[in-house]
Amino acid sequence: MNLLQQIPSSAYLSAWLETYPEFKPLAEGAQSVSAAMLRTQIDRLDDGCEFTREQTQARSDKLRISKQRFALLWSIAELSNSIRYEALGALQSAFADRSIQVALDIAWHSKKVAQLFINSNDVGPEETGIFILALGKLGGADLNFSSDVDLIAFFDKEKLQLAPMKGVAYAVTQCLNEFSKILSEQKSSGFVWRVDWRLRPYASLRNLSMVSEKALD
Repeated sequence: MNLLQQIPSSAYLSAWLETYPEFKPLAEGAQSVSAAMLRTQIDRLDDGCEFTREQTQARSDKLRISKQRFALLWSIAELSNSIRYEALGALQSAFADRSIQVALDIAWHSKKVAQLFINSNDVGPEETGIFILALGKLGGADLNFSSDVDLIAFFDKEKLQLAPMKGVAYAVTQCLNEFSKILSEQKSSGFVWRVDWRLRPYASLRNLSMVSEKALD
């Protein structure tokens, strides 16, 4: 069975191949998918573009489309055996890592979240003290096509500058809820990742995030 005979067995891949016909020569075997092609998709993720807060949805949609394109190209590489299995896991994980950072940036600059922090215009989320670590398959750089992402979040309360009358745990949780929605919400353009926060310590008893100096308590 050749590649074009395998793709119709997946509703996702069939639909994506129709949406992005520029990938058909790869599916037809006219050209092999290389690791460099997948790395280019990662490098171009979000294109480093600056969006206003009014464009949060447009930027989120763009992230979903980027995931579709990467997933289609990754799947062609996997089905055609053109890239080693270990390398495919690492590339999938690299895309996830970058897309998670983009989603956090979108959430941080959204209207809903920006009003909670007085320094949201001046710094990105990586500078505020909010940071996210990966567990599970992503933590091991071994994601596959259907993997979800197991995440854990921390914050440095000394760095976060809150708007008046806002609590730090509440503000960070709102940011992470928006972040999760950007990644997980199903739209016409699909979704980016299913997010699972349950691997964090005492998940049922704690907020989504933990103060960094108490992470080992």
